[in-house]
Amino acid sequence: SAERRLFPTVQELGISLMAVHDLLILRASTLRLCNKYQESRREFSKASSKARLQELLLTSVSPRDKKRKFGLLSSSP
Repeated sequence: SAERRLFPTVQELGISLMAVHDLLILRASTLRLCNKYQESRREFSKASSKARLQELLLTSVSPRDKKRKFGLLSSSP
């Protein structure tokens, strides 16, 4: 039969199945790591853009206007 030609022994079939099993586990682990990496990048990007925006606001507002502008910003939803 075709199976006999592909895997001459049950032991070789078992080894092949174990290899496939290990590859599937490796793939799942890799996908989890990729998702965590993407999530971390999104959080970092969000935090850095927020910091950049605050820096721009602080440098563009004169000391006299700071209270008024930041008072408006903090009262908005």
